[in-house]
Amino acid sequence: MKRSIALFALIAVMSAMTACGTNAPAPESSQTSQTAVSDAEITAENTTAETTAETTAETAADTTSETTVETAANKASVKDIAGVWFEDSLDARTLTINEDGTFTLEYRGGGAKNGTVKAETKVSDDGTEKVWYSLYNIDDLWLEFPGEADGGQLLDIYGTPVDETEVHFRRDIAIRDEGIDDPDPNEYGYYPVYSAPATGVSVADLDGSWQCGEKYIYFHDGSFYTGQFVITNEDKTIEEGYVNLEYSLDPDGNKEYWYNLYTNTGELIMGFGVTGDIPLNDLYAGQSGEPHYEREEMITADSYLGTWAAGRMDAVIEENAGDYVVSIKWNISASEGAVWEYRCTYDESAGILCCIGAGKRTDYAVNEDGEQTNTDVYDDGSATFKILDGALVWLDEKEDMGDPVGFMR
Repeated sequence: MKRSIALFALIAVMSAMTACGTNAPAPESSQTSQTAVSDAEITAENTTAETTAETTAETAADTTSETTVETAANKASVKDIAGVWFEDSLDARTLTINEDGTFTLEYRGGGAKNGTVKAETKVSDDGTEKVWYSLYNIDDLWLEFPGEADGGQLLDIYGTPVDETEVHFRRDIAIRDEGIDDPDPNEYGYYPVYSAPATGVSVADLDGSWQCGEKYIYFHDGSFYTGQFVITNEDKTIEEGYVNLEYSLDPDGNKEYWYNLYTNTGELIMGFGVTGDIPLNDLYAGQSGEPHYEREEMITADSYLGTWAAGRMDAVIEENAGDYVVSIKWNISASEGAVWEYRCTYDESAGILCCIGAGKRTDYAVNEDGEQTNTDVYDDGSATFKILDGALVWLDEKEDMGDPVGFMR
């Protein structure tokens, strides 16, 4: 079977599964209790002029591109970044920074990390000063990131935590003061969302498989603000990309929220208006509401187990040592037939069974004496099994044998 057909099946029934920043002007106060300077700086301030000169000389010898400067440290305050921050990733963690210099990092699956926040000002060789924030879990540095160069409100945190890849947190702008301008729109006129417009509005709510006629969309790995999708078109071509929660402004300046689908190169494919419905079972595209997609039923691994039948074909699916063994028997006639056996794995994100390169076909014939002769045809077959509208669909990439077959219970 063509690869596109296999991919259509892979997407068609995929079902079920299931981030943020702000910048307020930094107060020009001397709240030293909320700033952090190094021990070297404190020592330098309290020593004699001679000791200061020696310390400065020693420090200059070791300093390369950056030096912490006490004179500007009062510009750095933890209050400037206090608030709630949502991670713009599939993990969708929530970071809460408190004015008292503590923080809590809550994980999507439960659990939390707690610690303290320190603010300091650093200056580079060219004399440019910048606020930096350091988050410590007990005494261990977890994350370090810069503030705004111009002292404005910080909307986004970018940094690389210890033992992690780079992260991006957006600030919940619901806590911002009145009158702060909206962020810049993208080329299509849509704005990024930094706070939840309503209860129950989340890209994660899209996770699963959706159908409109012969067109399917499978959303997966959704977080609060973003996720991924795969579209199977009527001609069985495939489109992949990401989906963002965004908003547009009507002529009166009111916000209209959208789930917008983009290709991986950033081209807008379509947008679905956010309704806030709970549960979410219908998606309406564009201003016209067409096309209209409906959510498909949730498929689990247990949905496949049991006996299925289609004419002279029978399929039996059993769990075995963590895998799923699919045995298909085709009774061509009373004296001949064929048997296929696939040891499959269950793809939880797609809701399908897959066997890659290990499928076997054996033909058999029974003579007049009732003796059966078996012939091994191949042992390198690949196949995908999916449940669509209550039927088990067999997609055989070796022979296309399953193309017309829909097994029923």
